[in-house]
Amino acid sequence: MLLEVAKHEHTGRTMIIVRCPRCGNPGHLTVHKRTISGPKFKIVHKNGRKATCSIGSTAEGYDELREIHERVRGAEK
Repeated sequence: MLLEVAKHEHTGRTMIIVRCPRCGNPGHLTVHKRTISGPKFKIVHKNGRKATCSIGSTAEGYDELREIHERVRGAEK
């Protein structure tokens, strides 16, 4: 599911590029909000217009996204 980890050209922040489990398109993984059951993720796609997919704790592929996010963001600290 992880495609690449890249630095943003302007901010220098690490971007996690993944294949979306919901629609199958690539996009960058961000935390939309934090809940009791864990973070809710948002995958931002750039296909003509800015489209997003939300991935909650009950969605297919959530566990893998959470593991990827924790591994990459944990290594930054």
